[in-house]
Amino acid sequence: MLELLPGPAGLSDEEADAVTATAILVGTDAALPLLAQYVKHPAFPVRVNLMRAWGHFDPVAYANEVLAHVNSRDFFISVSSSEMLRALLHLGPRERLAFEGQHSLTDIMRVAPVGVRKIDISSNPVLEDLRLLATFGSLERVGLSMCAEIKDLYPLADLDLTELNLHDMGAVSGLDRLNTLQSLGVTSELPGGLRDLPQAAPLNRLRLGGSALRAGGLRGLLKWPTLTWLSLLEEVEVLAAEDWFELSTHEGLSELALDVQAADHCANATELPHVETLWVTNVQGFEDLSALGRLCPNLRTVSLATPHGIALDVSAYEKDFPGAEVVGRRVRPFAF
Repeated sequence: MLELLPGPAGLSDEEADAVTATAILVGTDAALPLLAQYVKHPAFPVRVNLMRAWGHFDPVAYANEVLAHVNSRDFFISVSSSEMLRALLHLGPRERLAFEGQHSLTDIMRVAPVGVRKIDISSNPVLEDLRLLATFGSLERVGLSMCAEIKDLYPLADLDLTELNLHDMGAVSGLDRLNTLQSLGVTSELPGGLRDLPQAAPLNRLRLGGSALRAGGLRGLLKWPTLTWLSLLEEVEVLAAEDWFELSTHEGLSELALDVQAADHCANATELPHVETLWVTNVQGFEDLSALGRLCPNLRTVSLATPHGIALDVSAYEKDFPGAEVVGRRVRPFAF
């Protein structure tokens, strides 16, 4: 089959996406010369295909022949095995790195390039101490997901981070000390509610989900007058009347992201007059979203995101959001 697949010359971005995905699915080293022809392709889906394929081939050979030549400025290079971790040295400078699995920070530091700006660490049950991470002086963003043994974020206070994301982490201390954050995402437990967040941080983007809303809802949100974007994609049903009222009085909040199920839990909520842009996820085409239109009466733009495989007729939702432009977004699936 490989001999039937063309190089990138003359192909549309969609065709190049399909060719690289097909070659990767063949999954033998014989595909490397073909994939190497695509390393300078500018299309985001093609470049992401080439990154995601790393684990399908010999890590060192693939790093040298393909991945070292791919521009990854707008996505993360993902490392999921010890072999890929060692091969990271072959990639040269990279700004965004993601590490999945039981990698020690010592091993990560040994191979991570100078100047890395964004690091994600996930599914690491052995990682406990973040002090070594604080030696990456170039870091601007850290993401931690399913690293159950991490209990203290205080070492990150030395980094002057602008973005932090915590997902399924359990209760952690030290979050309130990270007063340089501009963007924060938390789907982990906040025993003290929003009081556990850095009160002096100049937050402009905040994502709350999972168990983050259970203890205190949105009480205290006005502590961050710089906030312009809020995402509440889970457990909106736990919000009480006073939570919605606090949200309604935040004059700077102009963008709101909600799961489609929020329409079933906001019928009696206080109107949010300052929200001009609404993002709604997991729309499947049959929902009544009029409650969201009443919740946000001054909308200018509504963006509806659908799961893969659903072709949404956005015009059917225009009646729910009178006066607003309603657009659709489809979540892009990956072939492998």
